[in-house]
Amino acid sequence: MGQSPRLMTKQSSLLWDLWLTYLLVFGFAAVIIFHAIILQTATLPATLPAADPAVHPANTTANTCCYASCECLPKGVHFQADLGGCDADLLSDKPFLHRLCIEASTAAGATVLESLSYKFGPASENAGVSILVLLSESHCSMHTYPEEGVAFVDFFGCGPNVQVDQFFAVIRRSLSARSASIHISMRSVNEK
Repeated sequence: MGQSPRLMTKQSSLLWDLWLTYLLVFGFAAVIIFHAIILQTATLPATLPAADPAVHPANTTANTCCYASCECLPKGVHFQADLGGCDADLLSDKPFLHRLCIEASTAAGATVLESLSYKFGPASENAGVSILVLLSESHCSMHTYPEEGVAFVDFFGCGPNVQVDQFFAVIRRSLSARSASIHISMRSVNEK
């Protein structure tokens, strides 16, 4: 004879819980390992990639971000960088990082409206810092982890005058990061 429905439900629930736990633990570990490999092996480019004439014929200047002034991008460009191998003292220097985000945003052609910064610990400690810069064109943010030598930088800019390659050049030069994982995405809404 078969098992009672109540016992089967408990066993199914237990198997389901074990399966979810397995996926969470090993899936999360795989993401962390994959990210660590990319962060350690990615080299930091001197400039962002040049335009691809097949995709963006309006902007093919070498060493220029192909999304900075491209007519085919109506809403904006989102730049994200995970920077590794940075100096811990720089990553915990709140005034320096605050000025850096404003300088990089201005270099990109953006207009700064407001900014704020927060240090997660005493001023004398190598604690992480978060910076947020509100731009007329959108925003810039940075979150640092000095104990790991890591900074996460985010810049979203709308409009034809925003140049993320200039933003990246200032950040790269100032933090002297040894590695980076960079992601650039076009932001748009398909209104069809």
